[in-house]
Amino acid sequence: MNVKTDKNLKSAVVYLFTAGFALLIDRVYSLFSHGVSSKDMFYMWLFLIYSGALFYLLLYLICFKTKRQPHRLVLNIYNSGTAFFVTGMLLNGIFEIAGTGSDFIIYYKFTGIVLMASGFILTVIFLLTDE
Repeated sequence: MNVKTDKNLKSAVVYLFTAGFALLIDRVYSLFSHGVSSKDMFYMWLFLIYSGALFYLLLYLICFKTKRQPHRLVLNIYNSGTAFFVTGMLLNGIFEIAGTGSDFIIYYKFTGIVLMASGFILTVIFLLTDE
């Protein structure tokens, strides 16, 4: 292992802890919501595991084998997309439980999808091109 690929493993672990924290937020929030729940808030932790932890574990395996690491800016774009999307899920869950809504939640999710797709595509392009 080298220092560059260790960052991917560290990011995967951070995403796992973040997913655990999101699950804790969902469980604590559901205790005080008088029996009302939200699908977005429940699946928020699962999204973090799939989009964060699994992505970085796969990236760790690929980078360990190829000895190449995508530029940090590309990974920051991907992480920002994940943060936008999860924030949209959290806010939508809070609004659903409160019995209201907002027209602006879709912008969080759309921005998150665009940033995640951009980061993923740029990562794939970087890993497939020769130096």
